[in-house]
Amino acid sequence: MTSCTATASPGRAAFWTWRPSSASSPAAARGTPTATSAWARGGRTQSSSCRKTRKWPRSWRTKRAKPPGCRPSSGAPAKKRWWPPIPEPDLAKAQARALRLLAARDRSRRELEDRLRRAGFSDPVIEETVNWCRRLGYVDDERFARSWVEYRLLHSPSGRRRLEAELRQKGVDAPVVERVLADMLPPELEERLCREEAARRARRLAGQPDDVRRRRLAAFLARRGFSPETVYAALAQVDTPPDTD
Repeated sequence: MTSCTATASPGRAAFWTWRPSSASSPAAARGTPTATSAWARGGRTQSSSCRKTRKWPRSWRTKRAKPPGCRPSSGAPAKKRWWPPIPEPDLAKAQARALRLLAARDRSRRELEDRLRRAGFSDPVIEETVNWCRRLGYVDDERFARSWVEYRLLHSPSGRRRLEAELRQKGVDAPVVERVLADMLPPELEERLCREEAARRARRLAGQPDDVRRRRLAAFLARRGFSPETVYAALAQVDTPPDTD
């Protein structure tokens, strides 16, 4: 038990003091049974539910099988596609057909594959025939791209956009297209071709109102693949009257 005593002094508020009672029981001595805490006693008691998990023998364990057709991991090398043996007569016919197609004009790899597929040859025969033509130098995409750009610039002058779209449609890779156009169609040449085509087309549209003539001329140059900046510069030069001095 505890007792509380109130003391008061003049001019000050009363306050309470707490004193321990002599009747309170002293704390149990350390080491006695009553001093041992419950958590300490529980720690010494082993649970009967804790048992070791039995491990099965390694020979009994089964590995999960991989699903069929799964791709190899990134570290594993890709397997080469396997084709059944190709009959010699079919391969000879495909090679003869490819040589006739290439004798007419130069073709890209994809063009040759499409023509052989339309002729009824199977994919293994087509792949072997095209690889045979590439080994002999009969098929070269960069050489085909250069000949195509040269023909276009000579017979139908076009801009970079149209030439790039045509080569990509024929299966030429983008790096090859960029390299060929950067070498054969620099910006100065493209601007000069655009001005020449604008002047030639403007003579055919003479006699029409100015707004109609400019609109049709701009549409014609855009279809040829010239950029908007190049078209506007060419139109400004065509509309400017030549100096008579």
